[in-house]
Amino acid sequence: ATFPSGSAAGKRRPMDTDTMMDPDPDDGDERTHDAPRRAGWLWKRSDHLHRFNGRWVETKGGVLRYWASRSAAARARRPRRSVSLAGAYVAPASRVGSHPYCLHVVPAGAKVPLILACATDAERGEWLEVLLVGAMIAASALSGSAPKLPSPGAREAAAPAAEDPAGPRAPRALFLYGRGGGGHLASAVAVRDCLESHTPPRPAGDGPSASGDASLDARLAVDMVDVGKLVEAGILGPVLSSIAPFSGDDVYNFFMKQGQYGLAAAATDVGMSSIDRNAEALVKFFSAYLEKERPDVVVSYVPSLNVLLRRSLALTLPRVELLTVITDMESSPAHRWIDPYDPTPTQGGRQHTIVAGGARLHAQAWEAGYPPDKVLATEGMVVHPKFYAVRNCQHSSGAGGGGAGAAAEGSGADDGRESGSQGSTTPSVNGGLVNGLRKVVIFFGGFAPPRTSAIADALLHVHGARVQLIVLCGRNEELRKKLQDKVDKARSAPGAHQAWRERKWSHAVIEGFVPAARVVEHLAGAACVVGKPGPGAASEAAVLRVPFVTEVGRDTMPQERCVVDWLVQGGYGIVAPSLERCPADLLEQADECRQALRGYSNHAVFQVAARVRACVLAARGAEAPAAAATPGAGSGNGKAPRAGARANFSGGQPLRVRRSSTT
Repeated sequence: ATFPSGSAAGKRRPMDTDTMMDPDPDDGDERTHDAPRRAGWLWKRSDHLHRFNGRWVETKGGVLRYWASRSAAARARRPRRSVSLAGAYVAPASRVGSHPYCLHVVPAGAKVPLILACATDAERGEWLEVLLVGAMIAASALSGSAPKLPSPGAREAAAPAAEDPAGPRAPRALFLYGRGGGGHLASAVAVRDCLESHTPPRPAGDGPSASGDASLDARLAVDMVDVGKLVEAGILGPVLSSIAPFSGDDVYNFFMKQGQYGLAAAATDVGMSSIDRNAEALVKFFSAYLEKERPDVVVSYVPSLNVLLRRSLALTLPRVELLTVITDMESSPAHRWIDPYDPTPTQGGRQHTIVAGGARLHAQAWEAGYPPDKVLATEGMVVHPKFYAVRNCQHSSGAGGGGAGAAAEGSGADDGRESGSQGSTTPSVNGGLVNGLRKVVIFFGGFAPPRTSAIADALLHVHGARVQLIVLCGRNEELRKKLQDKVDKARSAPGAHQAWRERKWSHAVIEGFVPAARVVEHLAGAACVVGKPGPGAASEAAVLRVPFVTEVGRDTMPQERCVVDWLVQGGYGIVAPSLERCPADLLEQADECRQALRGYSNHAVFQVAARVRACVLAARGAEAPAAAATPGAGSGNGKAPRAGARANFSGGQPLRVRRSSTT
């Protein structure tokens, strides 16, 4: 925000008696520059006299600051207080005095909350999301390594065996993902791991919960459910669906594995037609399922089920929010991920939020009629938090690939990926160089096609003397074995009898379907990533500041053509006519893309995780105001603030505040 000069503040500075001046945290660290920024007028309660005074509040670089006036911030004066959001506890609060829309911010290690009051419920929701995102990004950036995530066994052991019927029900989020392609599951795992690794504990103290509800202080439980199995059970019945030899996602994945992208799209169309024909039966099935599970928020990573899920929630849980995370960069005619907005209560449109990653999806959501508060606009696709942690390690060490292995060590991220490589090890990495060679990674997402072998041969033929090739085959086990045989043959044959191309294969590393930590380790510090224009793989490379090399042609899937446009317009990658015919100066062109990648910002995973937690807080009754307080108790003058007296980004009048001797 740009701050106009405003009215001049008095020469005498009011005494700051509620707290000592905190040292201003360093906001010049590039690791926290992705944190969102927001500025505006809020009420702030002093610590001693508990008076509310207007303060100009700003969040920037993972730090919250406030000044006595907007003009003081514009003149870059030292703030009254600066609070690091790393590890901070942020939650909505019930009514404090005459202020019904409050927020509690407790810095890491502190016991006394910083209490801020907003003018409206919508304004509080906006500030809550910005503060939660800032806290998550700051914690990830300043940790220096990826968080220790619980293993599947640890999750099961930590989960309560049964809830106490007499006690409060633990907060729960229902994540619905599909297995077609792997991108839906990867996004769901990324948000789940972000919630698990960036949930600061409630501060110790004698007072009540900051949110006013003790059940909100429990760790959020995330239930991961394959929605494809639910759809098949709703259409075929539980018995037939359990004995079916394969599912619709299995058919789609088979064609993807063979590189038959056109047939994979046709299989999707057949599945959608079946869903449309059985819509009413599926609504009844989902309604019964949701009534039984009773989650506090539903997050769907399969946009094709938007209408069915909205209708089902409207019938059973009308207060529960539905978040739809779109894993593509646009809604195309072949895959309409955004259906028209319908505010009718029976359709559940008012409880439906679209998570739109990128400007094109933003525009399409607004064209479909979704109001601004029902569109969570992010800069890009959801990417696992480990990618940000490794990038921050690189920034700290100054090495292109240093720290990646440390970040991945002991992660235990459970995203359903099992490594298909037997005994493959990555040679030592130093500054992006592997044994003196630059890393080039071939990555097609969950399923590498058979032509991957030809692409690898072509790259080694042109650039083999300068690069070390790393091939991620995904679930294509047949391809992995074929390429691993090439590597073993090149390493075992005597040097005098080796062909030149075979000698180049001796440095290659072949992997199967690996966890996110292993993908991060390979991509970190690479010269470039080569693959089809999948939104997930391209976004992961961009977060790590690695150029992406792809192709566009008749076999390019309709929903992936927008990825090519995004790479070209942003300068984040190279588009070749064919991956088998990459340019001879590929590495030089990739180096030119790094300048544009330095300005790339995407914290979608933190935004989605913050919105999920905010929806849970709202569903658990955190928004219900407490009993009316005695006039004057806990407020500066016993009167509620006027909403119209606040400044906004359009240049409104500043809040008129009576000067006092307290902050």
